[in-house]
Amino acid sequence: MKPNIPLMLATLAHVEAHPEQHNQRQFLYTCRSGCCFAGWALAIHRRQEPIRDSPFIEVASHRMDRVEAQARKALGITRRQAGDLFEPYNDLEDLGLFVERIIERAFW
Repeated sequence: MKPNIPLMLATLAHVEAHPEQHNQRQFLYTCRSGCCFAGWALAIHRRQEPIRDSPFIEVASHRMDRVEAQARKALGITRRQAGDLFEPYNDLEDLGLFVERIIERAFW
């Protein structure tokens, strides 16, 4: 799987520039007070406002999927990488380190 590095960097840049809009603990629930990395990645990828009321998103006519699963696909990362990156206790420093590791491994 090849990581979508531009999306990953754009998402990291957004959460670093707007920490008040980031809440990593909103992981699989809702983004009422701010979105996690997965929520922002998907919002940036789809060029729309973050999903704030549901952990699910319509991906095709009448088919729903978890925001986290769709963000993982958009970012082009493995389930393990997503597990690390989307961990609810990550702070901005942790996110930066995980993004750096994913990018480094993309060039191995």
